Amino acid sequence: MTAASGDLNTGEAFAIARAADPEGVRTLTIATKIDTREKTNFVEQFKFMNNGLGVVCVRCRTKHEIE
Repeated sequence: MTAASGDLNTGEAFAIARAADPEGVRTLTIATKIDTREKTNFVEQFKFMNNGLGVVCVRCRTKHEIE
């Protein structure tokens, strides 16, 4: 799991996952805080990483959604 607010390809979690599963067939990518990212760069990074078990994105609810 990694926060989407940083560069997804350089996170420590991805380095560990690549070491344990170099082909990515057993890796499920979970990214949090996706609402804080610019969509264009983020989408391109996820297209590159979308292998193995896929990608799950999590965002925080807005104040309006909570109410």
